[in-house]
Amino acid sequence: MIIDVDSHFEPGPAWLDDFPELRAKIPVHDTGAITTEILAGEILADVPRDEWPSVEHLVPPGVGMIVGTEERPEGYGYEGSGMHNTGDAAERIAWLDQNGIDAEAVICLEGMLNARFLEDRALAREIITTSNTWMADAVAGYTDRLFPTTCLDFSDVVKENVYATDLDAFIRNKDLRKAYFGRSFPAATWVQVQRLYVPSLVVEVELTARFRH
Repeated sequence: MIIDVDSHFEPGPAWLDDFPELRAKIPVHDTGAITTEILAGEILADVPRDEWPSVEHLVPPGVGMIVGTEERPEGYGYEGSGMHNTGDAAERIAWLDQNGIDAEAVICLEGMLNARFLEDRALAREIITTSNTWMADAVAGYTDRLFPTTCLDFSDVVKENVYATDLDAFIRNKDLRKAYFGRSFPAATWVQVQRLYVPSLVVEVELTARFRH
């Protein structure tokens, strides 16, 4: 069985046609700036934004061809490979059949990227809920072959289990969690263990989240 585990199912801005009020709230985003955030945002978190390298310097080979900062060589892709951008379930199934693929995990970055870097987390959660609903509806009737990948926010986490080989060290650094959870902390259980399955690891975090749909 052949499964494509990471394929885009992008409707473009049209996914918001049925949600005009939400569309009016979403700020226009810069694709290059968002790409930079994804690639190096955490690494450069303490560097002033005006000192960041350009997106051309940060984007690795291959990714540059996707986002348009690098010229695509002859033979890039193949006829019909652009189908991964089509947000139509019936057309996608036909494409899978043509290419000998049995099933596909599909993602919609339109929703994920609109929500990921917003400071207004209430708006981000509204986008996530709406995007997840759109994705579920878009592949309804085809979920035996199209597996929708949905988006969650750290505010969706309801339970956190931590297993640490040095619990005191973890507690000393617990403020790092604020970068992810903000002020909305989940119920938590922290346990010290003698070792983890991989001996070189010192902490394991298990999260349980609710699904927004």
